[in-house]
Amino acid sequence: MLKVSVIVPVYNGEEHLRECLDSIINQTLTDIEIICVDDGSTDGSLAILREYQNADPRMQIIQQANQGAGAARNKGLDAASGKYLAFWDCDDYFALDALEKMVKKAEETQADICVCDACDFESETGNTVAHSYLRSPLPETEVFNIKSYKQRIFWFTSAVPWNKLILRDLMLKEKIRFQEIMHINDVYAIYSAIAFAERIVLVKEKLIYYRVNRPGSLMSTYGESADSVFEAYEQLKINLERHGGILDDPEILLGFRNKVLDIYIYIMRYCNTFAQYQHYYDSLRESRFQTVGLDGLEAEYIFNPRHAERYKNMYQLPAEDYLLWQYQTLLLNDNVLHNDFNRQKNELKTQKSEIKAQKNEIKAQKSEIKALESELKDRESEMKAQKGELKRQKEELKRQESELTRQKKELAKLEEKTKTLEALSQSQKRQLQLKSVRIALKLSRLLGRLRDCFTGKRKKEHE
Repeated sequence: MLKVSVIVPVYNGEEHLRECLDSIINQTLTDIEIICVDDGSTDGSLAILREYQNADPRMQIIQQANQGAGAARNKGLDAASGKYLAFWDCDDYFALDALEKMVKKAEETQADICVCDACDFESETGNTVAHSYLRSPLPETEVFNIKSYKQRIFWFTSAVPWNKLILRDLMLKEKIRFQEIMHINDVYAIYSAIAFAERIVLVKEKLIYYRVNRPGSLMSTYGESADSVFEAYEQLKINLERHGGILDDPEILLGFRNKVLDIYIYIMRYCNTFAQYQHYYDSLRESRFQTVGLDGLEAEYIFNPRHAERYKNMYQLPAEDYLLWQYQTLLLNDNVLHNDFNRQKNELKTQKSEIKAQKNEIKAQKSEIKALESELKDRESEMKAQKGELKRQKEELKRQESELTRQKKELAKLEEKTKTLEALSQSQKRQLQLKSVRIALKLSRLLGRLRDCFTGKRKKEHE
């Protein structure tokens, strides 16, 4: 079985599609299949997909008429064969080791879902935006689920699918599908999977690069079909209630209600006209709050104090008066912000003075370091010269040692010759002494003969 099925809905994404596909086909985990679902694109997206398919046999293309990302993900899910599912978007890109790290974590912990952090980046500039998709406080245990992390289970991450690796068997067992609506079609599927998972783990690294502020993005058009928001959370509530009475637990229900209230109030800012705004606002007051159990909430039940105040005024004020109250609140906040700005400005001025003093100190330290470096350089040159002299002396010593060795050898030869000469001299001396003795004996005999001759001659004369 393949490790991961990467499912990518594609709709008119030719501008960023190559960057996305390059980051998928070059994943360090190669045991994957790439299922790209063309959702009726009218630009060059399909041609790009076919180009990449011809180059990589792991890639398959599914075509459908334009039905939205939810329907496209369901088509990919039906075709998937991997152990895990990754639902990635065609205008984002991904760390090349994203799948490897998430699969490793999931398999080490036998997790149903692995969630990683992600990094927002500006579509036009490429600059990253300070944001996290793992929200504190995070679970203290490595593995957690809705039973151990009740109030925060719908808060620790958003309902986006692309920072999650999901066990395919979980999706099949719980019959989880994406809603086939144009907006917010991932809330139902992702929060259902998180609620039903027995084991969830985190990889706290930013492995996904999510493109924001893209013209024509779904977020920028939420106000045009705000009813999708209601449909998503209402169906999610029904699914949670029929799955073993999950929302019967007061702590889980508290967290769920606050999550829905937070989203409902947040989405109001994306209404582009007053008509959209009024429709959305009146729908909340008249029925939508009640449908998801948000009617009659006490202020202390609501996590966010500002939302508690907004919630109260929404029941008391018509849409235009609520907008006026919001505007007045902004003016009041503006004065508070102005005073806070002046305070921060003075703090900044003080900090700048401190920074200037630190810079001067750093400058003095740099001068000292420069002087020390110059001194060190001189010492290094001196040491280099000393090393050269030492080397020369060593070579001279070596030469002298060689000369001494040669002289020792010559001296040994002379000593040997001297000994030989001394031995020869002693022999010659003995020979001379013997010769002298012989000569003396010969002379003695000669003298004796002469005496004898002389003595005989005188005797004859006397006679």
